[in-house]
Amino acid sequence: DLVRSRGLGDVYKRQLLSGGGLYNELSQPRLFNVTFSNNVVSDPGNGDGGGIYNVSSNPLLENVRMQNNTARDDGGAIFNQGSNPTLKNVVLFGNVANDDGGGIANTQNSTVSLNNSRLENNRAGNRGGGFFSDTGTATIINSIFSSNTATNGGGGVYGNESALTVSNSVFYRNNARGLEYRSTLSTIRSAITNSIFWNNIGTTDSQIRNVTNNRISFATGVLEGGSGRGIITTDPLFVD
Repeated sequence: DLVRSRGLGDVYKRQLLSGGGLYNELSQPRLFNVTFSNNVVSDPGNGDGGGIYNVSSNPLLENVRMQNNTARDDGGAIFNQGSNPTLKNVVLFGNVANDDGGGIANTQNSTVSLNNSRLENNRAGNRGGGFFSDTGTATIINSIFSSNTATNGGGGVYGNESALTVSNSVFYRNNARGLEYRSTLSTIRSAITNSIFWNNIGTTDSQIRNVTNNRISFATGVLEGGSGRGIITTDPLFVD
């Protein structure tokens, strides 16, 4: 049940069904100082998790880099199904999903903890360029979402019927909005605090699009075009 991988090295250029680099089922792997790169899952109907596929698992990823992995369907870097992964000091760069979750796809009541991490230049053919959550829970702390792209919304993050808690994080230059959120369930609430949303791109509500019933709140932070107590609207002057 427990795999400890320290200094494992690269998991490079594998082509498999779901879980191009690693497939976890009913397991608790601990991965440290590992790179997953150029892995591809291309099988129709089994094309989730270009880098890692988690099902009913509780993995820990620390100081892990996931780069240029590709999923035919969901989760260019990571796909979660009924799992509870913890990510610390993780970089997800240049991963691609043809459908949802260019970086991460979170499904079936999965709970993700993302801390001190960077999701950059990931791309989804549908929703959630950096991160996509459907009926899940996510806690995002001290993390950066930059230059991620999604064709149909949520360039940085897309949440559907999911509880999102975002704090001390940056959303910058994501395309099809920084964050998009949909929930019709009165029992689900999401919150953003002490975060920066700037220069994200969208035809309307380019920073944050709250589609249904105001079930996500923004308090204290920098929000381009925003208003209200505790909200700063001046350019943070990021340097590339």
